[in-house]
Amino acid sequence: MSMRKWFAVQRRTYLVFISTVFLVGIAIFPIFLTGCGGGQTPEYTLLVSVEPAGAGTVFFEPSGPSYKKGTIVTLTALEEDDNYAFSHWTGSLTGNENPADIVMNANKSVTAHFGELGYKLKIEIEGNGTVARRIVGGGEGAGPVEIELTPQPSPGWIFAEWTGDLSGRDNPAILVLDGDKTITAHFTDDHSEITGTITFRRSGSGVAGATVTIVKSEDGTKIDSTETDSKGRYSFLVEPGIEIDLIATKEGFAGSRFQGIVASGGESFRADLIMQEPTTPGEDTTPPSLQITGVTSGQAISGTLNLSVKLETGGFPPDNFYIDIGAESNIHSFRFTGDSSNVVLDTSRYPNGLSFIYIAAYDLNMNCVITRIPVTIKNDASPGNPLTMKKRLRVVAYTKGDDMHMQTASMEWPDSFRNSPLHQKGLPPALEDISITAAEARSACYVELRWEKEFSDNSGFLGYNVYRSLSAKGPWQQLGVASEDSENEEFYFRDTTPDVTPGVRLYYKVVPYSRGGVEGSGQTQWVVPLGRFEVNLRAPAHEAKGVPLNPTLEWVHNGLEADGYYYGLVLTSVAEDPRQAASYLLVTIDKNETSVVYDDVYENPDDIWEGYFDLKSNWKYQWDVVYAEAVRIYDYAKTSDGGYIFYSVARSWAQKGNHSTEGQGSYNGAFVFTTTGEGE
Repeated sequence: MSMRKWFAVQRRTYLVFISTVFLVGIAIFPIFLTGCGGGQTPEYTLLVSVEPAGAGTVFFEPSGPSYKKGTIVTLTALEEDDNYAFSHWTGSLTGNENPADIVMNANKSVTAHFGELGYKLKIEIEGNGTVARRIVGGGEGAGPVEIELTPQPSPGWIFAEWTGDLSGRDNPAILVLDGDKTITAHFTDDHSEITGTITFRRSGSGVAGATVTIVKSEDGTKIDSTETDSKGRYSFLVEPGIEIDLIATKEGFAGSRFQGIVASGGESFRADLIMQEPTTPGEDTTPPSLQITGVTSGQAISGTLNLSVKLETGGFPPDNFYIDIGAESNIHSFRFTGDSSNVVLDTSRYPNGLSFIYIAAYDLNMNCVITRIPVTIKNDASPGNPLTMKKRLRVVAYTKGDDMHMQTASMEWPDSFRNSPLHQKGLPPALEDISITAAEARSACYVELRWEKEFSDNSGFLGYNVYRSLSAKGPWQQLGVASEDSENEEFYFRDTTPDVTPGVRLYYKVVPYSRGGVEGSGQTQWVVPLGRFEVNLRAPAHEAKGVPLNPTLEWVHNGLEADGYYYGLVLTSVAEDPRQAASYLLVTIDKNETSVVYDDVYENPDDIWEGYFDLKSNWKYQWDVVYAEAVRIYDYAKTSDGGYIFYSVARSWAQKGNHSTEGQGSYNGAFVFTTTGEGE
């Protein structure tokens, strides 16, 4: 069965789903199917050329030229002549990302283009590191050209600044080469770098224009300050070995603090902060501070760990806090009892070695404090056997609209169709354009990994380490340890960090570990999150009159490209009690198919309005697209029963409204119309 056919046969399943949702309000229908694939994996060939010849070279990882189906190949273009810089790819790979990845699902041919520079660019290095460059704008040859310069420090070094014909600390930096220029990239090992992103709620977009101030932890003495850029990012160079706090403030936001940072020379310490809207605007927004007893920085921990977490606040009492070991994504929630609470952590499920305890706490005005305490886990020293993971990863990137966000430091799950589809009796007020996602306004973006349980209790298995990278070949950043879903006999991990961004390919690796933190062989998978999906009603327009008794219901979306689209519609009789309601699900691979006729004449038994009723003349009705989803499938396999199992999927839901107070639906609906009178 083709993927086109698969989307078509989903209609009946979703029709039952949409009807059930309307009546009782259930969770979103999962896209994953079950089964197992089979057959011999085909091989494909990758051919790469350079234009002009001799200007540069391209490195393959892994080396080719033949690859099994599904292999991800990383191509890195490097200039061999200083008069040239990498420009772009053509053929089976497009764009100007370098390095760039290509998925081998067919024979492919790629050309790396290098542009000749009309002027000389001399890059000098002070310290240990290199600078990658590529053309990102302007013409090639004799005219000016824009070159992106990316400093890449050696281990134990950090990038400090540009001097010469380029200044500042931008990384990467854009240089307009409109004449012969010389620049120097300075790398240092005697300062520390503090960087991070401030997001509006967890998995939110960057908070631009926030003031970030560094103060000494012991007495609050100000050291330096800066403002976040348009993506909510900031960066400092600081003297190493000093314990510091970061304090973030912005008008209209509750305050946020990252407490107790101590970085060594040549270290780049990342401190991401979370900012919220205050519960009581205009009141105190001083971020609280934490007092932790039961563990100290750098301590070796084992067995069960008893902690006392105390929140020192300004004008508002403590609310809740979130805590985990070795991760900032899978966070366990607790509520303060008074100004402090006791917590017991079981370290035995975490691998031995360097780790940290992460805590995020809030007062009742949403002022926040975060800390990360470095520890060393040291449990049973007898090493276990390395284990081989055979169960494949299933990875889903979720993009959700409007208020379907990650609340505070944890994830607050929406109740799908919690109320009736009458989520708006008239036109809604203008939506406030506040970003709550990693990339786009009015949405949230995160990734969930799941895989089946496979190791027995006597295998020595303790858990799974989860890693992420922007390249198939690494470097891999450890995100944390997976959690177990005992009910479904699965393990899972949710990546809710600001690095989850629509349009950016993310690679994940899951590796089992046994006693002593001994890692075995794991599984990898990649996904590209979709952008925000928005649906608006078009016709019949709100308050339209004289509408036919079998109207065509039309809507539009924001043009998001996907493999398939789902639209759940509900038409209700406004004035009747009990209210009559009919539901319909349109499943399509055509992004331009955005209308249905309210009719009981069907060419296909699956094309039906569940609960269809005849419309009356001169009567008011309301309609809405109460469910809309765009889906892209990157990796799947056919099962023995002719179905499919999906290993990499991106889903984007067009959802409007706060899930605790409203229903879901279109961004400008629902619409009410009046049917034509008799004889009209």
